[in-house]
Amino acid sequence: MTEETEESAEERGVIADNERKKLAPEQIQVERIGGWIFAAVVILLMIIQQSLGLLFAWYSGTVATWILLGSLAVASFLLWIADWWPRKEYQYCAYLVNASGMAIWSGIIWRKVTSIPKARVQHTDVSQGPIQRPYGVATLIIHTAGTREAKVEVKGLPHAAAMRIRDYLIHGEEDDAS
Repeated sequence: MTEETEESAEERGVIADNERKKLAPEQIQVERIGGWIFAAVVILLMIIQQSLGLLFAWYSGTVATWILLGSLAVASFLLWIADWWPRKEYQYCAYLVNASGMAIWSGIIWRKVTSIPKARVQHTDVSQGPIQRPYGVATLIIHTAGTREAKVEVKGLPHAAAMRIRDYLIHGEEDDAS
């Protein structure tokens, strides 16, 4: 496929181009912020637990020291994971939209490919949380016929692409000869 053909397909707004695409790179920062919030809550709970333990003398100074060191190790690990995991996850997540439906690649440890035939799509939603909105990313939610994986979420799509995929999976494209 030539560069000119790709540009014309993009200009026409053809979403079912049968090309594997990465998620929006902004998704890395969105996931990091979520991880930092989780880590902050856990760290706050550890601080409260440590403070109450010292206040009520539930344990001796040696035990308190070991608990403090353990808490610092857990806090450090959580903050490291909150930074590392989203970058790694981004490397392995992608999606493809073609005439027959959509395929989604995901997973770091257990890798997974989910294929969604267009004929089985019953309903689609696009949502944006308060952290996603400033970064312009969205979550595409696809409801399919069947019981296994009847709801598939694709986090980290550019908002405009999520809206176009949503419309395509339900209505199709007048110009889907790509």
